[in-house]
Amino acid sequence: MKSVIKYSVDSSCNLCGICEKICPSDTIKIKDNKVVWQKDANCYYCFACFNACPNQSILIDDRYTDKKGRYIHPGISIKDLISQK
Repeated sequence: MKSVIKYSVDSSCNLCGICEKICPSDTIKIKDNKVVWQKDANCYYCFACFNACPNQSILIDDRYTDKKGRYIHPGISIKDLISQK
């Protein structure tokens, strides 16, 4: 299924790669110094990339640009999530 949500990154992205590492469906890749969502990938819409981005650089349908914060479970680290892939 193709993604119906348009993901993008703003200029605060430093290409740290956390989004690529945390994505459980391997939808996100860093290619040519850009974050790319694979068009034919099966995004689970878990928003792990959105919530884990340390710079809050990921935008969803260009609507979430207010930098009001993201959800990170206090008992589960990003490292824990990545290790479960």
